[in-house]
Order: sequence, then C-alpha cells, then structure tokens
Amino acid sequence: MDIVKIIVAGFLMGFISALPVGSSALEIVRRGVCYGFWAAFLVGLGTLTSDIIYATLAYLGVSNIILSNPIIKNVSGGVAAVFIAGIGVYILIEAKRIHNQDIQKLEKDEIHPYLTGILMTIFNPFVLVFWAGVASLSLRSNLISDVNGAEIMFLSFAMIGILSWTVVLSNLAALGKVNFNSRIRKIASAVVGIILILSALIIIYKLIFAQTKIF
Repeated sequence: MDIVKIIVAGFLMGFISALPVGSSALEIVRRGVCYGFWAAFLVGLGTLTSDIIYATLAYLGVSNIILSNPIIKNVSGGVAAVFIAGIGVYILIEAKRIHNQDIQKLEKDEIHPYLTGILMTIFNPFVLVFWAGVASLSLRSNLISDVNGAEIMFLSFAMIGILSWTVVLSNLAALGKVNFNSRIRKIASAVVGIILILSALIIIYKLIFAQTKIF
C-alpha cells in the first residue's frame, strides 16, 4: 500500500509542479503554436532532462554544495538570464517573419527545441533550489523512509508526472497551429518574447536582491 502512495505522491508532485507557467512552458506553447506538437514536446523533453539531472544531484546531496557557493549560483543564474533574454529578443525580431509560407524555413533557423529546453533550465539555480526542497521534504517523510528504493520510485513517477503535463501542454499548443492564422501566431510569439525577457530580468533580480533559502 505504501508503494501505491509513493507512486501517486510522486506523480502528483511532478504533474502539479509543472503546471505553473515559466519560461520553458512559454517556449513550449510558442513552439507548438508555430510549429506543431513535436517541436513543443522536444522543448519539454529538454527541460525534463535538466530536471532529472538536478533532481538526481539533490537526492545525492550534491545540491547544497553547489548552491552554497555564491559564485557558481550567480554565474549559472547569469548565464540562464542571458540565454532566456536572448531567446526573447530573437523571438521578437523573428515574429514579423511568421507567415504561412515560410514557417518551415523559420523553424530551421531556430535552435533545436530539445537543446533549447535543456539550456533554458540547466543553468537556472532556482530549479536546483526547487529540487533540493523536494528532496529534503520527501526524505524526511515517513512514507519515503520506510520503503526500500522509495527515493528512486518517487523521483521516477515525479518525472512521469512532468512528462504527462508536457504531453498535454504540447497537444494544446499544437492546436494553435491548426486553428490560428499567421497574424495570431505572430502576436502570440511577440507576447512570449516579451515575457521571456521579463523572466530573465526576474532571475537577475532574485540573484541580486533575493535571499534564497537553501534546504
């Protein structure tokens, strides 16, 4: 019975944690609206890859070592902010090129969606902070500590939960490619570009002013 609880808890944690709209989710939506399901899904898969890496580091206890070093945290956060802002600026510049006849050419000019998903997440120290918190809370739970291999099981189903939401979001976004004309796709891309730039500024603000709690 405890195993079932671990599976359900892991899946729900992953699915629910993926719901908030962040920079990666916005890029999934943009790629889906402009290029279809697979472009959107690959962004999400790249993000999931980074999540797996960070979650593994957190459960191994390495995350605290990394996050306790302000140089690593600030440099990686700065890289993440620059990359996300760069994508935002690129999207704004390229939005005017979105027309039905040149979508395929525009897609070829973009960074590969899987690589984009990885890079948007892997340098963001606040993602590692999140997984450090999850690891800390789950390891202190009686549900996890009483079952052999519970950490791996919990983490695995958390990733399945994230992947499930990625599939749902990618499908929803892909509907836009079918139902939206080039004008709407252009506006949607411009909005995403602006929000990504703002997201990069928020990361910088947090690095400079916010006091991040390390679990």
